[in-house]
Amino acid sequence: MSAGSASGKSFSAANADMTVEECENMIQGSLRTPTVKFLREHLEKSGCGIAPNFIRAVIV
Repeated sequence: MSAGSASGKSFSAANADMTVEECENMIQGSLRTPTVKFLREHLEKSGCGIAPNFIRAVIV
């Protein structure tokens, strides 16, 4: 099962060899998309702000 991204690329378990740094860069890029920016701004306005480092990559 794979999930698409805003860039049109698709990601799956096949990308499990990605480094944490590469994953963090993808996360940071995703946080700059218009939809995510809109949602984060409105969450903050309603008093439910999310810290910039709330969404992080981890090694499992």
